[in-house]
Amino acid sequence: MLAKNLKAAVTRSDRNEPVINEDFAAMAEFYDMAVFPARARHPKDKALVENAVKLMYRPVCADIEGLVFHDLASLNAAIRNSLDAFNDRRMSGRKESRRELFEKVEKEYLQPLPAVRFQMKARKTVTVMKNSYVMLNKHHYSVPREYIGKRVDIVYDADSLQIYHGLKLVTSHMRNDTPYGYTQKEAHKLPGRHGSYEKDLGEIYERAGAIDKGGVRDVDNIVEGTPA
Repeated sequence: MLAKNLKAAVTRSDRNEPVINEDFAAMAEFYDMAVFPARARHPKDKALVENAVKLMYRPVCADIEGLVFHDLASLNAAIRNSLDAFNDRRMSGRKESRRELFEKVEKEYLQPLPAVRFQMKARKTVTVMKNSYVMLNKHHYSVPREYIGKRVDIVYDADSLQIYHGLKLVTSHMRNDTPYGYTQKEAHKLPGRHGSYEKDLGEIYERAGAIDKGGVRDVDNIVEGTPA
């Protein structure tokens, strides 16, 4: 996949080792693609791609010019018909059409798309608390004991989250947004959660909120292991 040096794809351009935006790189890995950024101030690097877009754009626009569409579905259907005709037309200087060339050269290398679409993920850096949990949106997730006190990255979407220490995947959990709840993996072998601190945490927050907002902030700092 050829990419311009736009900020949405390339964080830092470099002739030898450009830095790809993390989210863009994750999407490319999810769809099993490679990203090759075009060199800055080298328009010929992307000329073939841009010319192919121009060649397709012109006949499609010519076919639908002056037509009236009352919904998006009918517009898309007209574009699809024009695009099919464009791909079936023989290319200048060649014996094949674009469709014939695709089926002969490229089709066998295609792979099926994943069953689910790529989801953008958010990232949060936290410190593993003394009870060997991390907190995301007021919910606790277990982490192996050897990471207590270490900084880890929580990479999450609407369904799941992964916890990394550097480049190492430490553990993963299904996401749970139940406030003050705990999600634990048996493999982490953490002690049971039967102490009054966990049982009464909701009540503690309610009492702190009844005093003032500063009380809630202080409880948050204690729960997260941050000095007040």
